[in-house]
Order: sequence, then C-alpha cells, then structure tokens
Amino acid sequence: MLKPSRGTNASNCNGWWMVNNASDEKAVTNTNDAQATRPLVIFDGACGFCTWCVHAAQRYVQAPMDYAPYQHLELAAWGLHEDQVSASVYVITSSATLSGARAVAAIMKRGRRPWPVLGSILDAPALRPFAERGYRFVARHRGRLPGVTPAINADT
Repeated sequence: MLKPSRGTNASNCNGWWMVNNASDEKAVTNTNDAQATRPLVIFDGACGFCTWCVHAAQRYVQAPMDYAPYQHLELAAWGLHEDQVSASVYVITSSATLSGARAVAAIMKRGRRPWPVLGSILDAPALRPFAERGYRFVARHRGRLPGVTPAINADT
C-alpha cells in the first residue's frame, strides 16, 4: 500500500503517480516542494469510465492536481476507507476533503477557462443537490458506461 510521506523516490509523470520500488515501504509523495501542496484526486483505478474521466480532466480541464487510483494508496493516511473511495471520487486539498459532485466541481474550478465558471455553477448551493443526484446516478451505472483500459488490473 502507498501512503503519503516524504523522502521517497516518487514522481508525477503526466499527472499519473509513478512510484519507484526503491524500498519495501512504498509511498506517494511529491519530492518537489512546489508540488507538495497540489491537491490529490483519488479515483477507482479498476473502473474504465473513471480512468477515462481522469484522462479527460487531465487533457481538457488541465487542473494542477495529482491523480492516484485508490488501490495504490494507504487510505487511512487520508482518513478514508475503501468503501468510501470505491463509491465516489475524492479530492484532497490542504484545507478540505471533497467527494462526489463537489470533488468534480473542485477539479473544474482549478482548471483553465471555461472550466472554473462551470465548476462554480456546478457547486452553487442551489444546484448542489441536483449535481450530487446526477453524480450518484452516473456512479451507480458506471459499469455500463464506455471507458478506457482501467488504470490498474482489477485482479491486483
């Protein structure tokens, strides 16, 4: 399992965590202090649709965030459980932990134009309940939606 810590040989290559097996205790970190405060997006790496969404966010939204499949993380280090992250995307910032539609809005708000405007609309208090219902509907049916090859092998 991976956990956040300092001093390991890890780098972020095109937004995907690439961790070198330099020791028995693997860790997900940013060794660059400038990137140490970047928000972390935790998604289901065994889900092709989820992986496609991450690729789309990296390509089009271009938010300065790091992305990691939950299967490669030590979730307790972030105060999360597998049942939580298997059901919803999470964004962890220095000040908050967001999930579901609020996490998607947070990714959009940090992106290039026009995404911050759309993220703000999605996260508007009057629209939040509807956005969350829409997110839950998609999350329940994600196995039926098109996607790409999952970020990880589901058997591992």
